[in-house]
Amino acid sequence: MSVVMAGIVTIFMGNPGLALMAVILGGGFQILLGLSRVGQYISLVPYPVVSGFMSGIGCIILIFQLGPLVGHAASPEGVVATLKAIPGFYGEPVWDAALTSGLVLVIVYFTPSRMAKLVPPSYWPSSWLPLSPMFSYRTPLSSERSHRDFPLLSCPHSLGTH
Repeated sequence: MSVVMAGIVTIFMGNPGLALMAVILGGGFQILLGLSRVGQYISLVPYPVVSGFMSGIGCIILIFQLGPLVGHAASPEGVVATLKAIPGFYGEPVWDAALTSGLVLVIVYFTPSRMAKLVPPSYWPSSWLPLSPMFSYRTPLSSERSHRDFPLLSCPHSLGTH
């Protein structure tokens, strides 16, 4: 769903109200399909098809995260453009973001299992956030990269009356 939403936001970048309307309509269609029990027919789709589809979505999400891993925004043009931009991402990393990402990955993957049973390692990096100003490094936040506010809920002109 997040990959679809990223595409919708990219298409309607100039008019975020249309993107919000597309999300609301998509959610409405999902509710209607759920209430009409259409989901039972997924059992007719072979397992290798579902597995391949999910693996493909996972690869797309992973590719889109390679830029933010070193402090750059993912390319809004798509997967191929992001793959072409990877040498630039890693040629000029934002070192604060790259070091933070590396430290988080080390903690998540190399935490001893005894400690991971007490507190999942994915929770630990969020406990550092209050301490980050003490270390005076600057990692760009996704909210700072976006120059648009959340759109107000309104009917687009193309769908309603003027």
